[in-house]
Amino acid sequence: RMHALLNGFFELALAEVHRFEGTINQFLGDGFMALFGAPLAHEDDARRAVGAAVAIRRALRDRRSYGPGPGAELAVRIGLNTGVVVVGSIGDNLRMDYTAVGDTTNVAARLQQAAAPGEIVIAEATARLVRSDVRLAPAGALSVKGKSDPVIAYKVLGLAPRRSAFEHAAERAFGRFVGRDEELRRLGKLLTDAHAGAGRLVRVVGEAGAGKSRLLYELRRTLGATDMTTLEARCRAYGATIPYLPILDLVRGQCGIEEIDPPETIAAKVRSTLTGLGIDADDRTPFLLHLLGVKASGAALEDLAVEVVRERTVDTLGRMLLEGSRRRPLLVVIEDLHWIDDASEAHLGTLAARLEASPVLMVATHRPDWQPRWPNPASAEEIVLPPLGEADSLTLVQAVVARTSLPDELARVILDRASGNPLFLEELARAVAEQGDLAATRSMPDTLRALLSARMDRLPAAPKRLLQTTAVLGREFPRRLLETVWEGPGSVTAHLAELARLDFLHELSAGGDPAYAFNHALTQEVAYESLLTPQRHALHETAAQVLESSDAGRGAREWERLAYHWTRTARADKAVEALSRVAARAMATYANAEAVAALREAETHAARLTTDREPVTLRLVLERSQALLLLGQPQESLDDLRSRADLVERVGDASLTAQYHFRLASAHGVLGDSARAIEHADRALGEARRAGDGATEGKAEYILARESFWSGDLRRSVDHGRRAVVLLDRASERWWLATAHWSRALSYLVLGQFDDALDSATWAGTIADKLRDSRLASQAAWIRGWIHATRGDWATGIEAGRRALELAPDEMSRAVAEGFLGTCFIEKGDTAAALPLLEQATATLGRLRLRQLEGFFTVLQGLAHALRGDPERAAALAARGLEIVRGINFGPAIIEAHLVESLVARARHDLAAASRALGEALALAERIGARFLAAQMRLGLAEVAQAAGDREAVVRHLGPAHADLRALGAPVWAARAVTLARAAGLAL
Repeated sequence: RMHALLNGFFELALAEVHRFEGTINQFLGDGFMALFGAPLAHEDDARRAVGAAVAIRRALRDRRSYGPGPGAELAVRIGLNTGVVVVGSIGDNLRMDYTAVGDTTNVAARLQQAAAPGEIVIAEATARLVRSDVRLAPAGALSVKGKSDPVIAYKVLGLAPRRSAFEHAAERAFGRFVGRDEELRRLGKLLTDAHAGAGRLVRVVGEAGAGKSRLLYELRRTLGATDMTTLEARCRAYGATIPYLPILDLVRGQCGIEEIDPPETIAAKVRSTLTGLGIDADDRTPFLLHLLGVKASGAALEDLAVEVVRERTVDTLGRMLLEGSRRRPLLVVIEDLHWIDDASEAHLGTLAARLEASPVLMVATHRPDWQPRWPNPASAEEIVLPPLGEADSLTLVQAVVARTSLPDELARVILDRASGNPLFLEELARAVAEQGDLAATRSMPDTLRALLSARMDRLPAAPKRLLQTTAVLGREFPRRLLETVWEGPGSVTAHLAELARLDFLHELSAGGDPAYAFNHALTQEVAYESLLTPQRHALHETAAQVLESSDAGRGAREWERLAYHWTRTARADKAVEALSRVAARAMATYANAEAVAALREAETHAARLTTDREPVTLRLVLERSQALLLLGQPQESLDDLRSRADLVERVGDASLTAQYHFRLASAHGVLGDSARAIEHADRALGEARRAGDGATEGKAEYILARESFWSGDLRRSVDHGRRAVVLLDRASERWWLATAHWSRALSYLVLGQFDDALDSATWAGTIADKLRDSRLASQAAWIRGWIHATRGDWATGIEAGRRALELAPDEMSRAVAEGFLGTCFIEKGDTAAALPLLEQATATLGRLRLRQLEGFFTVLQGLAHALRGDPERAAALAARGLEIVRGINFGPAIIEAHLVESLVARARHDLAAASRALGEALALAERIGARFLAAQMRLGLAEVAQAAGDREAVVRHLGPAHADLRALGAPVWAARAVTLARAAGLAL
């Protein structure tokens, strides 16, 4: 029976050891010795050994019997140690054993003997390598035969769940926590409030090394069993031009996405998370996958406008956090905001404003020289970390050099030089402890950088070289990447363990793809700066080549890291390509500030190209001009483009020349210079036709349609709009196609062709709905509202105008929607409702320098005041608006200004002046073909003539006005003409 019991045990143990790729090299009666790392070495042999031990213990518990009879149970004692051994074959041809000898195996045997039945006891050397993966309990200091010093041991309680960076930080050799008790209490109080539903944003501000990260670690420790989810993110020094970089950390944390997850796993995790939060996964998954750089199968985001993608992505991110907090309170930690990108900063500002009634505590750290650009919400607080006082500083130093007798004179030198900075205090004290020669440390470095540099110089050659290599890879780096680029001597795993022991690095994650991080950003900076420039270039190029090779299937996820590396090499072509991809991704998420920054940096590298330098530079300039326009910086876009005229001539490419003039036309048009916009659009049209570039030809036709409208050439506007629709439809430029339909609707409206205008507006709205583009949908809604209100259907017009205001996604769109809703209220005669809308619209559009609409709505304010009986105010506003629009010859606004002048003149009983103003308006309306406006002016002239008793003039104007108003389908206005005819005793 004993034989059967042992056979069953050895069979089970052998299977588990082999499963973890270990080797059983000796059977010792009722036990055995197994080796992990010899003869076959792995990077994680300590983890494998502990994993095998835990698996054996678990398997023994699961399999209660190994003998032929009932009740035979087995419990084992296991000891593990890690270190250097002598391995080899012992024996002769008759018997040959592979074995290991040395102090490491002796200690492992003693630990096995010290273990109780069912226990796994490991040495400190093993615990240091596996503490991220298993749950440990101290076993104390054990006296071991043959060892003069006691052996520190730990009991393995079981495998640990995957842990956060906070929990991994617990394994670091932190100094004593001093001098921050009050700040910790404040955070604890805020955490309690947030748990109860009173959310807060807390900014922890302190110099480098002031203890910001340590304070957050201590806060995390206080959570204990608190029912709260923690999400963590970190901004990177190289990430200021990479949109949503820290937000991606939060998404990955909330969805449980690992760095090594393939695209299909990422998609599944995103869908599962959204479904669990009650968010429509079918609708929102593609937007998150797009942000994560994963192409979603069946998704058609390329059909959506970039603004729509950005809006729905940002909305999804906000809903995820808030919905998650409703299910379980959230602690959101974002470190190093001084390196944040603009898109993430804007998103956090929006989110911060919504925290007050949510169970979320958001804690962000940054240095004092950075301040957020978002408004300070009522739910925001700031905690500033001052330098430590002398007593706390001394306590911290003494804790670091606990086993060293520190002379008072030397302690004073440390305190004076560190000036209360906890990191500097620890590093100075650690330098004392490491050097041992206290006299030598009286010449300690004066700065923290110098101190860190001195510590690095004392490292052995191989670990120092590895530390420098990791500094090139970034503040955080995967071990697999380091192993691929490492060309030095020795084991990467061993060097990392030593650097972690010396508190330069710490491990972030275990599992299949462990990652590491520098303990402090300054440590990385000093290590990086210690490399010669050629060494940096070579390492960056190697890292980039490895990333390109290993992540070829994930492309988009790696462009930011590739840009970081290629821009620090001599490969200008690769730098331009990577930065262009980064910019394209930024614009796809409407992060235009980041796109501009990336494209500007790309241009500096394009200057180093030896071939195609000028065409590449021109393409970058053209892309940047679009991003600047979308940022609301048309003058900057125009100045940049003008400065490249010689470059365009030298390149001589017809398609690029067409795009160049199209961009110039866009900028001039936005700035209200229609004449130059038309000039450049005509040039773009010719070059695009010569190049066979249908898309640019269609866009140029749209610019001509838009600018012809603003300048009063309505028929030309309609013709260009018709050609734009054909070309853009053929080129599948759907966003521009909707805009062309919108432009045609404007012209048809002023021409009085209301049915054609509604048809074009409907086309624009249909495409907007298909693209799910709220800006286009808002434009289509307010043009429909304006058409209906102009015809006299005020209720329908006001409803559409309100819908436009609801849909407006940004400041400019809201201002335009407000202005046209105000216009609808004027048509109804409700000036009290119209004026606040028009005033707000005018103020915003003036600040944005949209002169055409600023002038138009200023004139309409004057019209509202005239209708309210305030002629002085009306005259001033009409004059101001006329001054704005006369320079750009915006016909409809000038006609409305003359109408206001006539009302003011009538209020002053100057009928002759009123008639002259209306006559000027009529002449202009007839000249530009604005048939409906002409009919309105004729009706006004008839009303003035009736007031003056000029029956002949009434007859001359009223008949044609009535005929046109009926023909154009404006029954309310036609009825007004009938009423006047009756009062004058005329038959129509």
